[in-house]
Amino acid sequence: MLRPSQTWGLGGSPKVKVIHVIMCLTNCSSLVHGTILLNCPSTKLFFLYPGVGGVGKSTSLKQLALLWTNRESEELKQFDIVFHIALKSVKQGESIADVILKQHKGLKRQNVTANDVGNILNDTNQKVLLMLDGHDEYTPGTSVYIDTAICRDSLPNCCIVLTSRDRNQLNEVRPFMDVEAEITGFDPERVEEYITKYLESSEKGKDLIGMAKNRNIISWHDSKWDYGILQVPILLHMICVLYQAAISLPETMTAVISAIVERCPDWEEIRKSGRNTEAEMRVLLDDALVKLGKLCWKRLQQGNKDLIFAQASTNIFCLWRKFVL
Repeated sequence: MLRPSQTWGLGGSPKVKVIHVIMCLTNCSSLVHGTILLNCPSTKLFFLYPGVGGVGKSTSLKQLALLWTNRESEELKQFDIVFHIALKSVKQGESIADVILKQHKGLKRQNVTANDVGNILNDTNQKVLLMLDGHDEYTPGTSVYIDTAICRDSLPNCCIVLTSRDRNQLNEVRPFMDVEAEITGFDPERVEEYITKYLESSEKGKDLIGMAKNRNIISWHDSKWDYGILQVPILLHMICVLYQAAISLPETMTAVISAIVERCPDWEEIRKSGRNTEAEMRVLLDDALVKLGKLCWKRLQQGNKDLIFAQASTNIFCLWRKFVL
């Protein structure tokens, strides 16, 4: 689902089209992204997907790659080849071809060389979708090849998608952007759909939603319900886990957040969400804690009494500290 877009100019840079993408629970979300790509005929376009940790940026890119591989999306058939790169794994001096071979081990088993990959990337007859995932985890200058691609000084036939959690980096790359697409997490309808599917019961789903409203996790704001942290998939998953364990939620928002924090080391539970390694989960859970810390700080600034700050656990203060630092 797309929200209305807007454009603005930034100095002498081209206008940036801004699109907000609301995640779905099916491949429709990736088809939306495919439609964005289809509506932009030039292969020189540059996209950025900012968003909070755990909202689904990396998952969306991998889903795009899977749809292209399985030839399930008409919108993505315009691309001859798709490459996904995790920028956090790029080492000093590595070329894009080196990184692709390192991260896609199946290519080496097929005796594909770095020269082969480089030729594909620079072949003007090939239309390439290059997905650079995690700009906030990459240090500019690590790879001149990555830097020049982002600045559009190389790989003119590539359509580049760049993800980041850090909005401050927008100013650095916006001069090279044509489209900014923000993944905003689940909308209220998708939140309720996820809860119902997870609990395998519409009645339990309604019960959980009611408890979330009673505890002001879901709050009434600007004449509509604000689903807050429930719009972030990993935090929504944690809330479902808490509810299922006792068919209830802790009585206050303070207790709910404390319970979420205390369950963070429970790697086995969280791995059910599809993550494979403890290292990946630590990064994701750190993001989740920061999101919770922001919620606490926002509620404190608003003078909201749902959080009992005087009696808050050490875990809550750790959240504030993590956010502030």
